[in-house]
Amino acid sequence: MAVSRDLRGIEDPASAPISYVTTAPRPGRTVAALCEAIWEAEARLGLLDWEVDGVKPWQASRFGVYKALVTRLALFERVPESPPQSPWGRLRFWRRILHGTLTCSPFQGEQTFDALVFESERAEIRDGSSSCPYTSGLVRRLRQEGKTVQMIDPHADGTHRKEADPFRRFNDAIALESALRFRTSGWRARSRDVRFVTAIEEHFATTMVGRVSLGWLLSPGIPRFLAARATYRRLLEKRQPSEIFCVCAYGGLAALVAAAHEMSIPVSEVQHGMLDGLHLGYRYPVLPRTGHLDYFPDRFFAWELKTNQAGPMPCEIDLIPFPQAERLHRLRATAVKEANLVIVLSQPTVAGMMVKALIDRRHALAGFRLVIKLHPIELEDPRRRNVYLPLAGEGNISFDESGDLHNLLSRAEYQIGVYSSALFEGIELGCRTLLLPLPGIEHMERLLKSNQAVLIDEFLSKRALA
Repeated sequence: MAVSRDLRGIEDPASAPISYVTTAPRPGRTVAALCEAIWEAEARLGLLDWEVDGVKPWQASRFGVYKALVTRLALFERVPESPPQSPWGRLRFWRRILHGTLTCSPFQGEQTFDALVFESERAEIRDGSSSCPYTSGLVRRLRQEGKTVQMIDPHADGTHRKEADPFRRFNDAIALESALRFRTSGWRARSRDVRFVTAIEEHFATTMVGRVSLGWLLSPGIPRFLAARATYRRLLEKRQPSEIFCVCAYGGLAALVAAAHEMSIPVSEVQHGMLDGLHLGYRYPVLPRTGHLDYFPDRFFAWELKTNQAGPMPCEIDLIPFPQAERLHRLRATAVKEANLVIVLSQPTVAGMMVKALIDRRHALAGFRLVIKLHPIELEDPRRRNVYLPLAGEGNISFDESGDLHNLLSRAEYQIGVYSSALFEGIELGCRTLLLPLPGIEHMERLLKSNQAVLIDEFLSKRALA
């Protein structure tokens, strides 16, 4: 029996209006505790085995659930969502998507390709051109092997920033076709599925999570997934690739992986950021009864950084050179450290808390020169940059918008952060690492245990006593 009520609630991460506000977590709430609560629910309720109309809702939206909960618990801060919620903002967004669809669709033309590479939305200057920082080396290698490659560039709020390339196409057409399929699907949830979602919510109500609305796992979650899977399948049938490569499969490409697996096309993911035992995109203490995950890549390319820690994962792991390994080596060999120069590595999820933490410690940090290195998405979005305005009046604090992170870190004596893959790069470049005690620091546990990093207050206390 179908039900007609709106299941979305207030926490659909794809559509809920979210404003940018600075928050602080309640005592006792941690990222680690949230991960444990999610893993317990998976083990107790069999969430990874749950199937509705050929879709595994929990597998498809697991990281979306985590993002919704970690924000709801004020562990991470709410940030601007895409598309924007205002009527004019949405109109501009979809106008850009339509333009990309008409001018650079991956469905245009009849050529088949040996490989499809789904890039990151980020763009960096590599070898004189703007390209994906994680897959440009992979594309070069595939071409050297004589393979034909089509690259799919995801939009960032409807815009694209990579170099024009005859074999690079935009995902705008995929987004538009999926949206149209979703709007016309007519999918309705059955009563038994609604009851199961209610059981999940009741379970979380007994944990640190508390009362939470997860109806969006069914609607719009399932019809969106079905629409995207059908669109990706149409693309794969047209291009006939023998292999697929992607960045951040857990971040919205579950439908692509599902379509590829239906067609027996192997999917490989290329590492794009930090890995550790608390990353909900990769950590699965309990697997489904089948022993495998339906929407997880078949292979993972992990960086050969000594500070990297990829495993364990429910797939094959191959080691590849860190994309900028040679440059890190050259900088480490030639750079001269500047005394008391500190690079503050912004993390957008806790940026407001970082600002407050630095203000609280302004007197202890007065003898240092602090350079705030904004995150790439903060450089692109003024709504995210504005959170740092309270620091603008501090005489020993400046901001860097050059984008050349490694040059900064090679000159710095110290780096300050919470959790970030850039912290590992700073360690490779000889920075002493100071961590702010904010949500997400659990990801850095192995650095603290190995004395490759220290808590900032411990460092400042020892320095004051020296």
